[in-house]
Amino acid sequence: MEQMVRCAGILLALALALASCGDGGNSSQGTLADAADRTLDTRTAALSVDATVEVDGLPSARIRMDGDGQMDLERNLVQLELEAVIPEEDERIEMEEVMTGNGSVVYLRSPRFLEDLPDGKEWVKLDLVKASKELGVDPTALPQASQNDPAEMLRFLRAVGRVRQVGWENLDGIATNHYKANVDVRRYLELVPAGRRADARRSVRRLIDLMGGTSTIPMEVWVDESDLVRRIAMDMRTTVPGGSSMRMRFDMRLFDFGSDVDIEVPDKDETIDYGELIGGLQPTSAALMAG
Repeated sequence: MEQMVRCAGILLALALALASCGDGGNSSQGTLADAADRTLDTRTAALSVDATVEVDGLPSARIRMDGDGQMDLERNLVQLELEAVIPEEDERIEMEEVMTGNGSVVYLRSPRFLEDLPDGKEWVKLDLVKASKELGVDPTALPQASQNDPAEMLRFLRAVGRVRQVGWENLDGIATNHYKANVDVRRYLELVPAGRRADARRSVRRLIDLMGGTSTIPMEVWVDESDLVRRIAMDMRTTVPGGSSMRMRFDMRLFDFGSDVDIEVPDKDETIDYGELIGGLQPTSAALMAG
């Protein structure tokens, strides 16, 4: 279970970065690009997230995480207060997460696994670039994929392709225009310098293998009448170690644009690297940290 959830977290982070590449262009694509720029110009926002990981034929591997937080679009920081639910074990675990854009780093803190940490340590640090390479995907070989930018889910809208307008919908009492789009990770090869193309091709092929043979990632976007992005949803399937099919769903909603935010990156003295710690953790703690 630990390896499956870890795989889900890594692939989701890669999907957010890889989504900065699209194919083709049309008026709807331009609308999404404009909405992304306008939303990024607000500099800050509050957000809510809802993510689910499910593995076919393995109910015990189902994990749902939801919570609220804040986003600093200038400093590329996100802070979330999350609740992880493992239905099969009837367990709920509270945790805090801080994501930084530079270095593709995620910090996790929870009372559930605090007892597993050395004295003086409160946070577990996970380097997503390093973890991705362990799955056979080198994100540094791909443009912009070496950074897990918290604002990437907005920035990729500047280039996403195959956009289809669904129509106007009411979203939490706000009128929004609903769009559907696809991202094709193969398009990255066109952006890679010739000298790095061989490594990029191998990484893209491996990523496609992990996604069950498909190269596209479907997503949906909701934009309000002020051209601000209000919601982004992604739904993708992957193949995990052992050959099982895993489905990952991620839903992010944005509100309170331009509000004051206060996000601090955990101090180095308070953190321990995931790689140093994972061997001594209980399975549930390890899986949650990995995901």
